[in-house]
Amino acid sequence: MNFLSPSYSWADFIMIGLFLLLLYFILIFFRSLLDKFQFLGTYQPIIRNFVHLLLLIYEPIALLILSSVFILINPKVNGVFALLAGFFGSSYIKSYISGRFIQRDSSLAKGRAIKTKDLSGVVYDMEKFGLQMQTNRGLHFISYSKMLDEGYTLLAGDEVGGFFNLVLIANEKEEKANHVPHLMDMFVSTPYINRNQKPVLVASQKNPNKIEARVSLKEESHLQELMALINEWGYSAKLIKS
Repeated sequence: MNFLSPSYSWADFIMIGLFLLLLYFILIFFRSLLDKFQFLGTYQPIIRNFVHLLLLIYEPIALLILSSVFILINPKVNGVFALLAGFFGSSYIKSYISGRFIQRDSSLAKGRAIKTKDLSGVVYDMEKFGLQMQTNRGLHFISYSKMLDEGYTLLAGDEVGGFFNLVLIANEKEEKANHVPHLMDMFVSTPYINRNQKPVLVASQKNPNKIEARVSLKEESHLQELMALINEWGYSAKLIKS
């Protein structure tokens, strides 16, 4: 068989692409279910981490399969296009692959304080080729390849950039199941919350009247005002370290 002869058609390329895309959305949907609902007991964190790692390797493998099929449709022509794309997009490819390695660490997520060679701040968003870091000097983009080359540190202890972890305890003794949606409505309507970062609220399984909250404030000086406001809502608030 002559390797340079076409082995696939454009119809094959489309069908394979649709199948890989469908499987990708199924994995995304399953991960969303694992994040929002607790239905697998003690095995859920293990399965969630497995799905997280599976998605990290699935995406580049799917792209590699599609690229291979694209080349084999017409190796002489499409192979040249693939080589040119690889040459001119090498920096993006390097950052993308570096991101797969970096994102294996599930503790690196939105809202986490980190330090790179030149900057210290909080992860604002994680993109395909790098992350956005919120610092005292504004929003900065850092490529994953640069992070991998220069190194980075996950910070703990003092909060950076206006992010705070709080534990809220309802003052009433009667247990309720609607504390999280109620508090979410209250938080998003306060003037102190950073609108670009949605608060994260998680109710304790052992005590429904205990809620852990991670919030981003417009100014760190607003923390005391927010805690006083939370007390008016009928909850006691305590600041905890990340």
